[in-house]
Amino acid sequence: MRLLALVAGLAFVVASVGCSEAVEKPKPPAPVKILIITRLAAADVTAGATATAAKFPDVTVEFREAKDAAAQVAALKSVAAAKNVQGLAIDCVAAPEVCQAIADCVKAGVPVVTFNGDCPGCSRLGNEKPDVAATDCGRHSFVGENPALVGRLMAGELVQLLSNKGSGSGLVAIISADGPDYKLMEDGALAFLKTVPQINIKDPIRVAEKPADVTAAINDLAGKEENLRGCLILNPAALSDKDAAPIAKISKASVVALAPNDDNFDFVAPDKVGCLFVPQYIPMGSAVVQMLVGIARDKKCYDDVIHLGPIVVTLAEIASTNAKFAKIKSGEAVTPIFAGGAGKPNPSAVASPAVAPVAPVAPPAAPAAETKPAEPAPAPAAPAPEAPAPATPEKMSPSDATK
Repeated sequence: MRLLALVAGLAFVVASVGCSEAVEKPKPPAPVKILIITRLAAADVTAGATATAAKFPDVTVEFREAKDAAAQVAALKSVAAAKNVQGLAIDCVAAPEVCQAIADCVKAGVPVVTFNGDCPGCSRLGNEKPDVAATDCGRHSFVGENPALVGRLMAGELVQLLSNKGSGSGLVAIISADGPDYKLMEDGALAFLKTVPQINIKDPIRVAEKPADVTAAINDLAGKEENLRGCLILNPAALSDKDAAPIAKISKASVVALAPNDDNFDFVAPDKVGCLFVPQYIPMGSAVVQMLVGIARDKKCYDDVIHLGPIVVTLAEIASTNAKFAKIKSGEAVTPIFAGGAGKPNPSAVASPAVAPVAPVAPPAAPAAETKPAEPAPAPAAPAPEAPAPATPEKMSPSDATK
């Protein structure tokens, strides 16, 4: 009997070993190829995307620069025909033909995420541009911020700068650029400035996004308006050449400008630009890679709009902003992105804010005073929880609204 029991035990052990070897090992994640079509600040977007892609196994990212609608349509058509990528991100030129080309990619089974510039006809711009056909292209998400809100925030900073100089009054000019997003930004700024009665607003100057055109506009403004108190520069070409920037000619005015990339902070100085609004191109590159990998491999769903607006950079924030971007470029950090959103939420959540002006940027609110626990009752009872202090808005990223 003992011999039979020993033989049976050995047989059980052998069978168990055989079964454990038969269990399939986890399969490696499927390869993911991503194409990112850049328009502005290609080097910054590439740096953020490349560093984040290196954190994922078997993920490759290719880049293609396309600055106008024709070039973007050509790139999108090749993707729709070849179907050779598992994800596509694009800094979109706001044109109907680009929107249609994105729709063709989606129909071909390629997930599309837009960043910085969105497709006109998707929920973010849906009813804000009546001369653009509002047909949803089917893109998964947009990473960036409502341009009208950015314009309003920039105007608020300008009013604050004027107040800091002892007077919130005077003549204010706006130098903008061609394109629907810049027009929305301009409209948002105007809507805010019109709520400040002591400010006189010069008709917006809209020129092409070219250094020579912006230089000519600033030269003309400096020659005609000696009493200019403030200037909003919504055209990033004004700062694209650090050595030949014409802003010095209007240095007597307070200036708030939109930066062309994530490393132009040497313009922030009392005699040049009071503050810069810096689009987060490096974090955007990081974000779109994470999202497209999540969509391709895990069928994740993200919100219709991932709010990633410009950072307000003043003299005090230069070091911390540089450190933030450097960590993402080196791969030490990634842009925090959370999946599981509603996919296509109510567009009103990201609609144009032009109908209700916001107040100028104010100092963060002081945290609430600490509350003491409730006195214990005679009968055993749990003490009342401490009231949490309210969240303090971070000046560095005023439009990183949580969903």
